[in-house]
Amino acid sequence: IQVNEASSLYEKALASLLEDQKEVTLINEEWFLPQPKLVILGAGHVSQYVNKLASMLDFYTIVIDERKEFACKELFPKANEIHCVSFDKADSYFPKEANTCYVIVTRGHKDDRLCLEKTICKPHLYLGMIGSKGKVKKTFDALIEEGYSKKEVSNVHAPIGLDIKA
Repeated sequence: IQVNEASSLYEKALASLLEDQKEVTLINEEWFLPQPKLVILGAGHVSQYVNKLASMLDFYTIVIDERKEFACKELFPKANEIHCVSFDKADSYFPKEANTCYVIVTRGHKDDRLCLEKTICKPHLYLGMIGSKGKVKKTFDALIEEGYSKKEVSNVHAPIGLDIKA
């Protein structure tokens, strides 16, 4: 493979090293993967802890909320981006990369369905929404009634978290 024929950074690096007759067996493809991204929709107390954990795991984090007093650097000092914008315009801040995770945790769940509609068809590694089983079922049923497939809806992790049998 020639450097100019390579489609990924990994392939370009390998091709370049091979052209220079360098050892390539120690090169790991994972080193060339883009940094994973996490979009947190909602900036309340749950989001603040999710953001802390995401920064420890080296996610590039994007926090979106429509409330100025919550979508701020004081509450999210480790976030890479913070956007104070209404959720109906949130998708203009979504990454294009498929290695993106979305966590929906809006205030009082009032915008969870809107955020889910904005994210459900986006390429992603993970899509999760907080909420009680009843609220989740109601939201999923409404989406299916609107024309979303059961497969699309079944790919949403909801409720987020561990099943503590409560």
